[in-house]
Formats: sequence, structure tokens, C-alpha cells
Amino acid sequence: MSFLDEVDSLRSKLHLSSINPFMLIGLMLILVVVVGFAVYSASSFFMNGFSSDDNNALVIEKNNSSGNEETNTDSLKPKTLFVHVGGAVVNPGLYELAEGSRVKDAIDAAGGLKEDADLDSINLAEQLGDGVHLVVSTTQTQDTNTGLASDTKAQSSGKVNINSASVSELKSLDGVGDATAQKIVDYRQNQGRFTKIEDLKNVSGIGDKKYESLKDKICV
Repeated sequence: MSFLDEVDSLRSKLHLSSINPFMLIGLMLILVVVVGFAVYSASSFFMNGFSSDDNNALVIEKNNSSGNEETNTDSLKPKTLFVHVGGAVVNPGLYELAEGSRVKDAIDAAGGLKEDADLDSINLAEQLGDGVHLVVSTTQTQDTNTGLASDTKAQSSGKVNINSASVSELKSLDGVGDATAQKIVDYRQNQGRFTKIEDLKNVSGIGDKKYESLKDKICV
């Protein structure tokens, strides 16, 4: 059977006998082209769509990976704090220390303590915070503060402070002359401050009787 015979048979089956066979062939060719183009367009659309989605997924995954790396880097970076160290240390200044550092760490960073540092004024085990100003007092400062407090107390009570009074001030006490007043000053310079008024009896020439006459008029 020839191709034209097959076309005539198809026309009969489709009840298209009135249509010219060559026109029917043309319509079939157009239909094939249209269907082929539609199939090609659909396949291209889906392929491009999947490819775009894959690329976007790769970009998102890459960005997430980069963000995670930055986060991990930040978490691994040690945290620090800044402390201003002053007073009786070798090298006063601003120091950057690891988070959780203690007073001893700050003092070590500043070169350690000076000889006149007052250890009782600080707590070496105390944990530091960011922005702290750590000042180490000196024993001289401590003595000066104690003396000032004692002088204020003496002035308010009208008593003579045997730790700071001069020879002339000591002579204002009944029974204390030039020699005894000088002995009190010499004792203070050689032995250190009086810690209590009873220590006055350690001065040569001051016995129990003289102390009893002075104890209500003196202070330390």
C-alpha cells in the first residue's frame, strides 16, 4: 500500500473524505512540528528550572557553610578584658587579659608588686571584670591614712596623739618635760608607731604612776 493509499484510508476512518489528501498531509506535518516544539519547550523549561534550583541550593549551602565557619571562628577566638593597673606595681598601665583572670594575673602583667605594696589592701584571688581600675596601696599610704584618722580623733577629743605629736605638743601634757618628750619622739622613730597607749610605758622614764596620770589625755 502506497503512502497516498494510507492517507486515503486515514481520511475514511476520520470521516475527512472531503479534505484534499495533500492538505491533510500538510496539516499532519504542522501538527507534528507543533507537538515536537511543545515537547522541546517543556523539556527545556524543566531542565532549566531544575538547574536553577540546584544552583540556588548550592549558593545557599555555600553561604550557610561560610556563615558557620565565621561563627565557629568567633566562638574559638578567646575572649579578653581590659584592666587598668595602678599604685604600687612595677609598670602601671592598661593591660589586656584573658576572660576569667584574677587580681594576681593583672599584677603579674604589670611587672609585679613594689617593695612597699600593701598586700592586705588587695585580694589576689578576686576575679576581674572588664574595665576594672585596680589600685594597689602602699604601706606608707596606709600609715598616713591611719595617722590622719588618729589626728582627727585627737583633735575632736582634745587628746594628744603620741604617734604624731611634736616635742612641744607632748610638753603640754602634765609631767612631761623636754627630756621625756624627746624620748617619746625618739622611741617612735626607732621602734615605730605606738599601737596602743599602754606602749607609752615602754619609753624610758615613764612608769606606771606617770602613765596613769597621762592615759586619759593621750591617744594613738
